[in-house]
Formats: sequence, structure tokens, C-alpha cells
Amino acid sequence: MIRVATRSARRRPLAALTMAALAAALLAAAARVLAPARLDAVAEFPRVRPADLAHLLADVSTHTLIPASWSLEEEAGNYTMWRYAVSYACGARCAGRAAVSAHERRARPQHGAATEHQVLVRRRHCRTLPLMPWPQLCDEIETEWLVTGTGDANGGARLQEVALARCDAWAALLAACPAARDLRLQRDAQLRRLRDMLAGRAARLHA
Repeated sequence: MIRVATRSARRRPLAALTMAALAAALLAAAARVLAPARLDAVAEFPRVRPADLAHLLADVSTHTLIPASWSLEEEAGNYTMWRYAVSYACGARCAGRAAVSAHERRARPQHGAATEHQVLVRRRHCRTLPLMPWPQLCDEIETEWLVTGTGDANGGARLQEVALARCDAWAALLAACPAARDLRLQRDAQLRRLRDMLAGRAARLHA
């Protein structure tokens, strides 16, 4: 009886330490969820109409994080607004969804002549571990772009970007959350694609 009691007494501190470590890990994960990574950036596109840049941003087929094959889930729009959502596979055991909302602010009677264009994209990816349908590890990146003119005599577009990355507690616990560095890499890749597409369009117009 004395030996059993001794073993039980020894296990209690170990169990308490294990619970404390788990609680600390969960608190750290929760802190990462509550404090998302953030990116603020500005870029300029000389001799590009703001409407042309905004239309590219509102098209998910131009986004580097969204594969070419996707399915349209819903769509709505009117003279100054366009909203839709798509779903897609983002890898092995990964399901993705992107919701796009584009608005023409300070719109004029002519389509595409608005002085400000706002595009909001929410992209969510959820993954599962091998041979385990649960838990899901989900992260979300929300990017808001505001496109305006530069005011230059030759014309041009200014792109202001705010991106936020969040993840759920399970992804945070396994250190699978997007970081500020990931947002910068995503932004750089997106800008390269936009500039290449705009340059190709300009070359075709002047061919």
C-alpha cells in the first residue's frame, strides 16, 4: 500500500506539469490567433488606368494563391458592385474557398470611370492530417486593396494594400499560421503577375 501511494504521489506533479505545459501551449496558440500577421504596402503602376488594375485584382484567376481550376459557388452584382465566391482544392487534404467583393467608389456615369476602386478578398484554406479527418488546420488571409489614380500627367494607378493573416487554434498550436514574411512573399508574387499581365496587355494594344 505504501508503494502504491508513493507512485501515485509521484505521478501527480508530472500530471500537473503536463497540464501546465498544455495550457501554456494553448494560450500561446490563442495569442497567435488574436494577433494576426499584418502587411501594409503601397505600389504604383505608371500609365495604367485604375479601373484596369482593379478589374485584374477582382479576378481570382489572376491570384497566385488560387489555382487555375475552381468552381463558382455564388455571384451577385450591379452597376458599382461585384461579389462572388469560389471553391477549389489547394493540395493534398486541403480545401480552399475565396470570397471576392469589388466596389466602385465615387462612381461616375461611365462604367469603369470611378475615381476609387475597392477590392476585398478573403481566402480560407483548411487542411487535415494524414489518415485523420479531424482536427482541421485552417488559416485565412484577408486582403483589401484600394486603387486610385496617381495624379500624374501621363496617368497611372496607385495600389494601397492591407493584408491580415489569421489561423485557428489547432493551426497555431502546430505553428502552421501564415506569418508577415508569407504575406510579403505573396504580395511580391502578386505584383509580379499583375505587372506582367498589364505589360502583355499594353504590348498587344500597340502591336
